[in-house]
Amino acid sequence: MDLTLSVFFNIDRTYLTVVERTNRGLNLVYVNSTSSPVNIEHINEPSFIEASRELDSILKSIELKINRLTCTIPSETVLVSLFPGRTGISESELLQLVNLEIRQSYPQFGVENFSSSVIPLAPMINKRQMVLAVILLKQDFEVYSKLLYPLNLPVDNIEISQLNAHSAFIYNYPEISIKNIALLGVQSRFIDISLLSGKAPVYYNLVSLPDLEKFGDSLEKEFDKLTSDYISHLDGLYFFGTGLKAEHIEIAKEKLSKKIPLIGRLNAFRMMTTSLSQREREYCSRVSHIFPPCIGGCFPAYHEHIQLV
Repeated sequence: MDLTLSVFFNIDRTYLTVVERTNRGLNLVYVNSTSSPVNIEHINEPSFIEASRELDSILKSIELKINRLTCTIPSETVLVSLFPGRTGISESELLQLVNLEIRQSYPQFGVENFSSSVIPLAPMINKRQMVLAVILLKQDFEVYSKLLYPLNLPVDNIEISQLNAHSAFIYNYPEISIKNIALLGVQSRFIDISLLSGKAPVYYNLVSLPDLEKFGDSLEKEFDKLTSDYISHLDGLYFFGTGLKAEHIEIAKEKLSKKIPLIGRLNAFRMMTTSLSQREREYCSRVSHIFPPCIGGCFPAYHEHIQLV
């Protein structure tokens, strides 16, 4: 079997899936989560040690021959930056732009302390192009790799949650994957907002999560910005994340259902098969909106992805 273990180090806990690639698509072989998060900003605190031990125990209990290991992290734990780009921009130019961002945001570190990747975004309505940079401290990557050491496998890929959610959406919603779709990743304090058009990323933003009474107005402002600067219309709006409440979707439908035909919860397991137990299937049904980053981590990226260092 061709098995991929995808580990999602979210802010509330760590989520794990093992997925098998078959001729009929993806088969969910294993699903689990820890009871507490692994916070790499506090590696010397008892909470980190306890969470690390719990994860270590789970990893050692997986009695499967894993072929590939991937890692997903929340956007809040890295530096995500946007800057102007253009067709044909060279990697050396991109590296200069990224290094400038690092010097401005982390003057206490040298650029050699970071690993960076860039994702060219599709053109805006006015043909302007932007580039999304994901900048990660190498020492953080080393911590994640050490946490996954019991598997005795290299980490094949590390990506932020929002970009992996793109892959999960494209796989699980093939009938609308080429349309204009906004994805909202709701956490406890922030929302990742991104836009796909024809499967290509067009827009990304990380914003503070407003109170429920202000949520609808914030959504309308985002909708107006997207449909004036990036696309002519929006076909769908899908929510996911640990901070998602039923009220968020209800408010979105109340405010935007006349403008957006499809509004709902992103189901990470919609197009997957499984032979898991009934109890595990019920668990998957309850948390299907939490696992899109984890499932998306099983795929190679659909978008162009340039690793700089």
